[in-house]
Amino acid sequence: MKAISSFFGYTLIASGALRPALAATKRFLDDMSRKGDAAPAGEPGLLIFDRQSGRQVDFDFRGTVEEVLGRLPSEAAPPDAGTKAGKGRPRLGVAPGEVTLLPRHWDWLASQPGKASGTLRRLVDMAKSNESTDLGKQIDALGVLLWSLAGNLVGFEEASRYLFRKDLVRFFEFADTWPGDLGAFSRSWFEGLPGNGPQIPGCPEPLHRLEGLPDTPPSIEAAAWSLCAHELLAQVRNGTCSARSVVESFLERISSVGPRVNAIV
Repeated sequence: MKAISSFFGYTLIASGALRPALAATKRFLDDMSRKGDAAPAGEPGLLIFDRQSGRQVDFDFRGTVEEVLGRLPSEAAPPDAGTKAGKGRPRLGVAPGEVTLLPRHWDWLASQPGKASGTLRRLVDMAKSNESTDLGKQIDALGVLLWSLAGNLVGFEEASRYLFRKDLVRFFEFADTWPGDLGAFSRSWFEGLPGNGPQIPGCPEPLHRLEGLPDTPPSIEAAAWSLCAHELLAQVRNGTCSARSVVESFLERISSVGPRVNAIV
């Protein structure tokens, strides 16, 4: 975990690198305790989120700021430059596991040079290196975060639909009506992505030029999971897509975000 965002009710406490944001959160809680304040009625209390995944996380706030930070896991020490590698093939530290893919995924893996396991490792490494700047990843993480923080607010369902369609202009129209810092926080979430720039929060027009945003709605195969039942029915009836492609789209979406939200048993 490299960065967090913390809220008290719908008020943003801190957002950024783990240690300074956690320290700011601790000082805020101490100040609230001295004043005897509580979250406004109907609003959640303290909520802290991992910015990479959007998941809610917990910390032990007992003691001083230094004690809170001292309980964080220490960063891994760099390898000793004086240690010489032994003879023979290096140990990769790989672990066996089970992977479930669609037939076309297995066909693609079989066409790649080397073994499937090596190809999958390279794909995972590439995905991890792009997580902080990939628009789709950022949208998924924000969606998970807002589900916990704003899931009961008016317009949340409609806002989520536009968010996952990457129609950020319409998404912000709903988010800006939410209380506290939620609207401004949602806009700031996308700062720093390729093609954004700091002008995004105050000017929705450049959103159309975000890298990765299509000028036209995505194809049904790519976005069937984001459409409502009426839209899906119309698409199937007019032949734009097939029932099979709709099911495959939902299965791929479940496979992609299911482990993070744990919504399907």
